[in-house]
Amino acid sequence: MLPDNVKSEIAEILKRIELTSTGIRATIVSTVDGFHLVSTVPDAELQERLAAMVSSLFAISEQIGEGVLAGDFEYSATYSSEEILVTRKVNDKVLISVITSKRSNTSLLVTILTRYASQIADIIGDLL
Repeated sequence: MLPDNVKSEIAEILKRIELTSTGIRATIVSTVDGFHLVSTVPDAELQERLAAMVSSLFAISEQIGEGVLAGDFEYSATYSSEEILVTRKVNDKVLISVITSKRSNTSLLVTILTRYASQIADIIGDLL
């Protein structure tokens, strides 16, 4: 879906994200349609499942944003008893998500994702 050189550039960004915040278990860039693009998730089956789940969560969050909240979707955070899944829109077709410890600073993580989402958007350009 993306050329290898583009995937490599994005993979480097994902590594930088994981170095900026403690507790990150996985980082994934996927399409809003649920297709895996690049991630730090080693298991291929989990990559695909996670991309699909992130897409579903995004669709629901976007619908809530359009139907109830004012303004466009920016990010969502889903909490479990131990971890948080934070998803940020990169552009109209791509999402970036991080699974991190519940002890992580969510506000800081959203700021980090926002900065790197813009870099990923520049790298992807019109490729998708």
